[in-house]
Amino acid sequence: MRKANVILIFGILFVLFSFFYGFFVIGLPYQDPPQKLIIQRANQYAFKDTTFWSGIIIIGIGFFLRIKAKFNSK
Repeated sequence: MRKANVILIFGILFVLFSFFYGFFVIGLPYQDPPQKLIIQRANQYAFKDTTFWSGIIIIGIGFFLRIKAKFNSK
């Protein structure tokens, strides 16, 4: 059960990190950005999305392990 809690916390941290990364690092787009900035922003969004969905998957694994631990303890 303890490992499942740690995994849940780790997943939540991933999701929170992706929100903060999107807000503070990526920020608001410029009106007419140069091509280099468009490419950089696309890479940053890809990193943010990957981090977010990794966190969601990790949270799902944590919930699965918590449920499995409850059934194994009975």
